[in-house]
Amino acid sequence: MAEERFRIESLDSVRGIASLIVVLNHYQTLLFPNAYDYWYFKWTPISSMINGSMAVIVFFVLSGFVLALPFLNQTAPNYSKFILRRFCRVYFPFFFSILCALLLWWVAASSKIHIPFYRDVWLHDMTIYDFFSHVFMFGTGHSDVLNPPMWTLIIEMRVSLVFPLLFFVTRFFGWLSLPIAVVAGYVCSKLYIDAGEGKGFYVAENALGAIYLTGFYFQFFVAGIFIALKRNFLIGLMNRLHIFLHLCVVMFFFFMPWVLIEKSFIISSLWKLLLASYIVLGCLSFPKLDRLMSIKPLFYIGQRSYSLYLVHAPIILALFYGFSDILPVAFIGALSAFSIIVGTLLFYRFIELPSMRLGYRLTGRS
Repeated sequence: MAEERFRIESLDSVRGIASLIVVLNHYQTLLFPNAYDYWYFKWTPISSMINGSMAVIVFFVLSGFVLALPFLNQTAPNYSKFILRRFCRVYFPFFFSILCALLLWWVAASSKIHIPFYRDVWLHDMTIYDFFSHVFMFGTGHSDVLNPPMWTLIIEMRVSLVFPLLFFVTRFFGWLSLPIAVVAGYVCSKLYIDAGEGKGFYVAENALGAIYLTGFYFQFFVAGIFIALKRNFLIGLMNRLHIFLHLCVVMFFFFMPWVLIEKSFIISSLWKLLLASYIVLGCLSFPKLDRLMSIKPLFYIGQRSYSLYLVHAPIILALFYGFSDILPVAFIGALSAFSIIVGTLLFYRFIELPSMRLGYRLTGRS
Protein backbone atom coordinates (compact mmCIF):
# COMPACT_ATOMS: atom_id res chain seq x y z
CA MET A 1 0.00 0.00 0.00
CA ALA A 2 3.02 2.28 -0.09
CA GLU A 3 3.97 4.71 -2.82
CA GLU A 4 5.42 3.22 -5.99
CA ARG A 5 8.15 5.81 -6.56
CA PHE A 6 10.19 4.74 -3.52
CA ARG A 7 10.17 0.98 -4.02
CA ILE A 8 12.57 -1.20 -2.06
CA GLU A 9 12.13 -4.69 -3.46
CA SER A 10 12.97 -6.56 -0.27
CA LEU A 11 10.34 -4.58 1.64
CA ASP A 12 7.78 -5.42 -1.04
CA SER A 13 8.65 -9.06 -0.41
CA VAL A 14 8.17 -8.56 3.32
CA ARG A 15 4.71 -7.15 2.57
CA GLY A 16 3.98 -10.19 0.42
CA ILE A 17 5.01 -12.61 3.16
CA ALA A 18 2.90 -10.67 5.67
CA SER A 19 -0.11 -10.97 3.35
CA LEU A 20 0.43 -14.72 3.08
CA ILE A 21 0.54 -14.95 6.88
CA VAL A 22 -2.83 -13.17 7.07
CA VAL A 23 -4.26 -15.65 4.56
CA LEU A 24 -2.90 -18.59 6.58
CA ASN A 25 -4.36 -17.06 9.73
CA HIS A 26 -7.80 -16.97 8.15
CA TYR A 27 -7.45 -20.53 6.92
CA GLN A 28 -6.55 -21.57 10.45
CA THR A 29 -9.61 -19.76 11.80
CA LEU A 30 -11.84 -21.72 9.46
CA LEU A 31 -10.14 -25.12 9.30
CA PHE A 32 -8.70 -25.33 12.81
CA PRO A 33 -10.73 -22.96 15.02
CA ASN A 34 -9.43 -24.66 18.18
CA ALA A 35 -5.83 -24.77 16.98
CA TYR A 36 -4.33 -23.28 20.11
CA ASP A 37 -5.67 -26.13 22.18
CA TYR A 38 -2.80 -28.18 20.75
CA TRP A 39 0.82 -27.83 21.79
CA TYR A 40 2.20 -27.89 18.25
CA PHE A 41 0.28 -24.72 17.43
CA LYS A 42 1.33 -23.01 20.66
CA TRP A 43 5.01 -23.81 20.95
CA THR A 44 6.34 -24.29 17.41
CA PRO A 45 7.08 -21.88 14.52
CA ILE A 46 3.53 -22.54 13.27
CA SER A 47 2.27 -19.93 15.75
CA SER A 48 4.45 -17.28 14.07
CA MET A 49 3.49 -18.40 10.58
CA ILE A 50 -0.21 -17.80 11.26
CA ASN A 51 0.02 -14.69 13.45
CA GLY A 52 -2.16 -12.32 11.46
CA SER A 53 -2.02 -9.48 13.98
CA MET A 54 1.78 -9.43 13.79
CA ALA A 55 1.57 -9.26 10.00
CA VAL A 56 -0.78 -6.27 10.20
CA ILE A 57 1.67 -4.37 12.41
CA VAL A 58 4.34 -5.04 9.77
CA PHE A 59 2.02 -3.44 7.19
CA PHE A 60 1.61 -0.32 9.31
CA VAL A 61 5.32 0.10 10.04
CA LEU A 62 6.13 -0.41 6.35
CA SER A 63 3.57 2.19 5.33
CA GLY A 64 4.96 4.71 7.79
CA PHE A 65 8.50 4.13 6.51
CA VAL A 66 7.81 4.25 2.77
CA LEU A 67 5.35 7.14 2.91
CA ALA A 68 7.89 9.16 4.92
CA LEU A 69 10.66 8.88 2.30
CA PRO A 70 9.25 11.46 -0.17
CA PHE A 71 8.76 13.93 2.69
CA LEU A 72 12.27 13.28 3.92
CA ASN A 73 13.73 13.71 0.41
CA GLN A 74 11.54 16.78 -0.21
CA THR A 75 9.91 15.18 -3.24
CA ALA A 76 6.45 14.67 -1.72
CA PRO A 77 3.48 16.11 -3.62
CA ASN A 78 1.36 18.79 -2.01
CA TYR A 79 -1.36 17.71 0.39
CA SER A 80 -4.19 17.52 -2.13
CA LYS A 81 -2.13 15.45 -4.55
CA PHE A 82 -0.90 13.23 -1.72
CA ILE A 83 -4.47 12.49 -0.59
CA LEU A 84 -5.71 11.95 -4.14
CA ARG A 85 -2.87 9.53 -4.83
CA ARG A 86 -3.52 7.62 -1.62
CA PHE A 87 -7.23 7.59 -2.43
CA CYS A 88 -6.55 5.98 -5.80
CA ARG A 89 -3.97 3.61 -4.34
CA VAL A 90 -5.91 2.38 -1.32
CA TYR A 91 -9.58 3.25 -1.68
CA PHE A 92 -10.40 2.43 -5.31
CA PRO A 93 -9.22 -1.22 -5.09
CA PHE A 94 -10.95 -1.48 -1.72
CA PHE A 95 -14.22 -0.19 -3.19
CA PHE A 96 -14.20 -2.78 -5.97
CA SER A 97 -13.37 -5.51 -3.47
CA ILE A 98 -16.47 -4.55 -1.49
CA LEU A 99 -18.62 -4.84 -4.61
CA CYS A 100 -17.13 -8.27 -5.32
CA ALA A 101 -17.64 -9.34 -1.69
CA LEU A 102 -21.27 -8.17 -1.79
CA LEU A 103 -21.90 -10.24 -4.91
CA LEU A 104 -20.30 -13.32 -3.35
CA TRP A 105 -22.25 -12.79 -0.14
CA TRP A 106 -25.50 -12.54 -2.09
CA VAL A 107 -24.77 -15.74 -4.03
CA ALA A 108 -23.26 -17.91 -1.30
CA ALA A 109 -24.36 -16.77 2.16
CA SER A 110 -28.02 -17.77 1.96
CA SER A 111 -27.36 -21.09 3.72
CA LYS A 112 -26.55 -19.25 6.99
CA ILE A 113 -24.24 -22.08 8.05
CA HIS A 114 -22.33 -20.94 11.11
CA ILE A 115 -18.61 -20.65 10.44
CA PRO A 116 -16.33 -19.56 13.31
CA PHE A 117 -14.73 -16.79 11.27
CA TYR A 118 -14.71 -13.48 13.14
CA ARG A 119 -17.88 -14.62 14.95
CA ASP A 120 -20.73 -12.99 13.00
CA VAL A 121 -19.22 -12.52 9.55
CA TRP A 122 -21.84 -12.95 6.78
CA LEU A 123 -24.36 -14.28 9.33
CA HIS A 124 -26.75 -11.32 9.39
CA ASP A 125 -28.77 -9.61 6.67
CA MET A 126 -27.10 -6.80 4.77
CA THR A 127 -29.01 -3.50 4.89
CA ILE A 128 -28.48 -0.39 2.78
CA TYR A 129 -26.93 1.27 5.83
CA ASP A 130 -24.55 -1.67 6.27
CA PHE A 131 -23.47 -1.40 2.64
CA PHE A 132 -22.80 2.32 2.81
CA SER A 133 -21.01 1.93 6.14
CA HIS A 134 -18.60 -0.33 4.25
CA VAL A 135 -18.26 1.96 1.25
CA PHE A 136 -17.61 5.05 3.39
CA MET A 137 -15.34 3.18 5.80
CA PHE A 138 -17.27 4.01 8.97
CA GLY A 139 -15.28 1.45 10.93
CA THR A 140 -18.00 1.01 13.55
CA GLY A 141 -20.53 -1.70 14.31
CA HIS A 142 -20.91 -4.20 11.44
CA SER A 143 -19.07 -2.10 8.86
CA ASP A 144 -16.41 -4.74 8.21
CA VAL A 145 -18.40 -7.95 7.80
CA LEU A 146 -18.31 -8.15 4.00
CA ASN A 147 -14.52 -8.23 3.95
CA PRO A 148 -13.10 -8.60 7.49
CA PRO A 149 -9.49 -7.49 6.80
CA MET A 150 -10.81 -4.11 5.67
CA TRP A 151 -10.45 -2.70 9.19
CA THR A 152 -6.74 -2.25 8.49
CA LEU A 153 -7.51 -0.24 5.34
CA ILE A 154 -9.82 2.01 7.34
CA ILE A 155 -6.88 2.73 9.64
CA GLU A 156 -4.61 3.32 6.61
CA MET A 157 -7.02 5.85 5.10
CA ARG A 158 -7.54 7.68 8.39
CA VAL A 159 -3.80 7.92 8.97
CA SER A 160 -3.28 9.07 5.36
CA LEU A 161 -5.48 12.09 6.05
CA VAL A 162 -3.08 13.31 8.74
CA PHE A 163 0.15 11.66 7.60
CA PRO A 164 2.00 14.86 6.59
CA LEU A 165 1.25 16.28 10.05
CA LEU A 166 2.30 13.01 11.67
CA PHE A 167 5.60 13.14 9.77
CA PHE A 168 6.41 16.70 10.82
CA VAL A 169 5.46 16.06 14.45
CA THR A 170 7.67 12.95 14.49
CA ARG A 171 10.56 14.91 13.01
CA PHE A 172 10.03 17.74 15.51
CA PHE A 173 10.23 15.44 18.55
CA GLY A 174 13.09 13.41 17.09
CA TRP A 175 14.31 10.68 19.41
CA LEU A 176 11.43 11.31 21.80
CA SER A 177 8.79 10.74 19.11
CA LEU A 178 8.66 6.95 19.41
CA PRO A 179 8.31 6.73 23.24
CA ILE A 180 5.75 9.55 23.11
CA ALA A 181 3.78 7.67 20.44
CA VAL A 182 3.87 4.44 22.46
CA VAL A 183 2.64 6.18 25.61
CA ALA A 184 -0.05 7.99 23.63
CA GLY A 185 -1.08 4.67 22.11
CA TYR A 186 -1.44 3.16 25.57
CA VAL A 187 -3.61 6.10 26.69
CA CYS A 188 -5.76 5.77 23.55
CA SER A 189 -6.19 2.05 24.19
CA LYS A 190 -7.57 2.78 27.66
CA LEU A 191 -9.88 5.49 26.32
CA TYR A 192 -11.00 3.13 23.55
CA ILE A 193 -12.01 0.50 26.09
CA ASP A 194 -13.85 3.10 28.17
CA ALA A 195 -15.69 4.28 25.02
CA GLY A 196 -17.21 0.83 24.50
CA GLU A 197 -14.35 -1.10 22.89
CA GLY A 198 -16.35 -2.64 20.00
CA LYS A 199 -14.99 -5.80 18.36
CA GLY A 200 -11.55 -6.10 19.89
CA PHE A 201 -9.02 -3.59 18.58
CA TYR A 202 -10.41 -3.83 15.05
CA VAL A 203 -13.80 -2.14 14.69
CA ALA A 204 -15.09 0.44 17.16
CA GLU A 205 -18.52 0.54 18.75
CA ASN A 206 -19.02 4.26 18.11
CA ALA A 207 -17.40 7.32 16.51
CA LEU A 208 -15.52 8.30 19.67
CA GLY A 209 -14.12 4.80 19.95
CA ALA A 210 -13.05 5.00 16.30
CA ILE A 211 -10.98 8.11 17.07
CA TYR A 212 -9.25 6.45 20.02
CA LEU A 213 -8.68 3.27 18.02
CA THR A 214 -6.96 5.22 15.25
CA GLY A 215 -4.88 7.03 17.87
CA PHE A 216 -3.74 3.68 19.22
CA TYR A 217 -2.44 2.60 15.81
CA PHE A 218 -0.57 5.87 15.20
CA GLN A 219 2.41 4.47 17.10
CA PHE A 220 3.14 1.86 14.42
CA PHE A 221 3.18 4.43 11.62
CA VAL A 222 5.36 6.67 13.78
CA ALA A 223 7.77 3.73 14.15
CA GLY A 224 8.07 3.58 10.35
CA ILE A 225 8.59 7.34 10.10
CA PHE A 226 11.17 7.14 12.90
CA ILE A 227 13.11 4.47 10.98
CA ALA A 228 13.10 6.67 7.87
CA LEU A 229 14.33 9.70 9.84
CA LYS A 230 17.03 7.85 11.79
CA ARG A 231 17.83 5.10 9.31
CA ASN A 232 21.55 5.87 8.93
CA PHE A 233 22.14 5.66 12.68
CA LEU A 234 19.87 2.62 13.07
CA ILE A 235 21.51 0.77 10.17
CA GLY A 236 24.91 1.44 11.72
CA LEU A 237 23.64 0.13 15.05
CA MET A 238 22.27 -3.02 13.42
CA ASN A 239 25.63 -3.68 11.78
CA ARG A 240 27.50 -3.19 15.06
CA LEU A 241 25.42 -5.74 16.94
CA HIS A 242 26.97 -9.19 17.24
CA ILE A 243 25.59 -11.85 14.94
CA PHE A 244 24.65 -13.90 18.00
CA LEU A 245 22.16 -11.23 19.09
CA HIS A 246 20.56 -11.21 15.65
CA LEU A 247 20.25 -15.01 15.73
CA CYS A 248 18.61 -14.79 19.16
CA VAL A 249 16.02 -12.33 17.86
CA VAL A 250 15.26 -14.52 14.84
CA MET A 251 14.97 -17.68 16.95
CA PHE A 252 12.86 -15.87 19.52
CA PHE A 253 10.51 -14.74 16.78
CA PHE A 254 10.04 -18.24 15.35
CA PHE A 255 9.61 -19.85 18.75
CA MET A 256 7.69 -16.95 20.28
CA PRO A 257 5.22 -18.11 22.95
CA TRP A 258 2.52 -15.85 21.49
CA VAL A 259 -0.21 -17.36 23.65
CA LEU A 260 1.63 -16.06 26.72
CA ILE A 261 2.68 -12.69 25.30
CA GLU A 262 -0.80 -11.87 24.00
CA LYS A 263 -2.36 -12.24 27.43
CA SER A 264 -1.20 -8.65 27.83
CA PHE A 265 -2.36 -6.61 24.85
CA ILE A 266 -0.01 -3.71 25.63
CA ILE A 267 3.07 -5.93 25.97
CA SER A 268 2.24 -7.84 22.80
CA SER A 269 1.68 -4.58 20.89
CA LEU A 270 5.03 -3.18 22.01
CA TRP A 271 6.80 -6.42 21.11
CA LYS A 272 5.16 -6.44 17.66
CA LEU A 273 6.20 -2.83 17.10
CA LEU A 274 9.82 -3.65 17.93
CA LEU A 275 9.81 -6.84 15.89
CA ALA A 276 8.22 -5.21 12.83
CA SER A 277 10.79 -2.40 13.08
CA TYR A 278 13.58 -4.97 13.32
CA ILE A 279 12.32 -6.73 10.18
CA VAL A 280 12.30 -3.47 8.20
CA LEU A 281 15.75 -2.49 9.50
CA GLY A 282 17.11 -5.95 8.72
CA CYS A 283 16.25 -5.56 5.04
CA LEU A 284 17.83 -2.08 5.02
CA SER A 285 20.96 -3.10 6.95
CA PHE A 286 22.10 -6.42 5.50
CA PRO A 287 22.79 -6.63 1.76
CA LYS A 288 22.63 -10.43 1.74
CA LEU A 289 19.21 -10.42 3.39
CA ASP A 290 18.10 -7.68 1.01
CA ARG A 291 19.16 -9.78 -1.99
CA LEU A 292 17.52 -12.89 -0.56
CA MET A 293 14.25 -11.07 0.05
CA SER A 294 14.39 -9.50 -3.42
CA ILE A 295 14.27 -12.76 -5.35
CA LYS A 296 11.69 -12.69 -8.10
CA PRO A 297 9.08 -15.07 -6.61
CA LEU A 298 8.91 -13.12 -3.34
CA PHE A 299 8.94 -9.76 -5.10
CA TYR A 300 6.20 -11.00 -7.46
CA ILE A 301 4.00 -11.88 -4.48
CA GLY A 302 4.86 -8.58 -2.82
CA GLN A 303 3.75 -6.58 -5.85
CA ARG A 304 0.38 -8.30 -5.72
CA SER A 305 0.07 -8.44 -1.94
CA TYR A 306 -2.62 -5.75 -1.73
CA SER A 307 -4.82 -7.59 -4.21
CA LEU A 308 -4.22 -10.83 -2.32
CA TYR A 309 -5.15 -9.09 0.91
CA LEU A 310 -8.38 -7.73 -0.56
CA VAL A 311 -9.73 -10.83 -2.30
CA HIS A 312 -8.80 -13.78 -0.12
CA ALA A 313 -11.36 -13.50 2.69
CA PRO A 314 -14.49 -13.10 0.51
CA ILE A 315 -13.38 -16.03 -1.66
CA ILE A 316 -12.75 -18.27 1.35
CA LEU A 317 -16.07 -17.32 2.90
CA ALA A 318 -18.06 -17.76 -0.30
CA LEU A 319 -16.69 -21.23 -0.97
CA PHE A 320 -17.12 -22.41 2.60
CA TYR A 321 -20.65 -21.06 2.81
CA GLY A 322 -21.56 -22.34 -0.63
CA PHE A 323 -20.10 -25.84 -0.48
CA SER A 324 -19.49 -26.82 3.16
CA ASP A 325 -22.58 -29.04 3.20
CA ILE A 326 -21.69 -30.96 0.03
CA LEU A 327 -17.89 -31.07 -0.22
CA PRO A 328 -15.10 -32.13 2.19
CA VAL A 329 -13.47 -29.26 4.03
CA ALA A 330 -10.01 -30.18 2.68
CA PHE A 331 -11.31 -30.03 -0.89
CA ILE A 332 -12.92 -26.64 -0.28
CA GLY A 333 -9.62 -25.41 1.18
CA ALA A 334 -7.73 -26.49 -1.94
CA LEU A 335 -10.39 -25.01 -4.23
CA SER A 336 -10.31 -21.70 -2.36
CA ALA A 337 -6.48 -21.59 -2.60
CA PHE A 338 -6.68 -21.97 -6.39
CA SER A 339 -9.49 -19.40 -6.57
CA ILE A 340 -7.50 -16.94 -4.46
CA ILE A 341 -4.52 -17.19 -6.83
CA VAL A 342 -6.70 -16.58 -9.89
CA GLY A 343 -8.68 -13.84 -8.14
CA THR A 344 -5.50 -12.07 -7.01
CA LEU A 345 -3.98 -12.05 -10.50
CA LEU A 346 -7.18 -10.77 -12.12
CA PHE A 347 -7.76 -8.13 -9.44
CA TYR A 348 -4.18 -6.88 -9.70
CA ARG A 349 -4.31 -6.68 -13.49
CA PHE A 350 -7.71 -5.09 -13.92
CA ILE A 351 -8.29 -3.14 -10.67
CA GLU A 352 -5.15 -2.42 -8.68
CA LEU A 353 -2.79 -1.47 -11.53
CA PRO A 354 -5.32 0.83 -13.25
CA SER A 355 -6.04 2.49 -9.89
CA MET A 356 -2.36 3.21 -9.31
CA ARG A 357 -1.93 4.54 -12.84
CA LEU A 358 -4.97 6.76 -12.42
CA GLY A 359 -3.44 8.25 -9.28
CA TYR A 360 -0.25 9.16 -11.09
CA ARG A 361 -2.12 10.46 -14.11
CA LEU A 362 -4.17 12.78 -11.91
CA THR A 363 -1.25 14.02 -9.81
CA GLY A 364 1.87 13.57 -11.91
CA ARG A 365 4.98 11.59 -11.01
CA SER A 366 6.70 14.29 -8.98
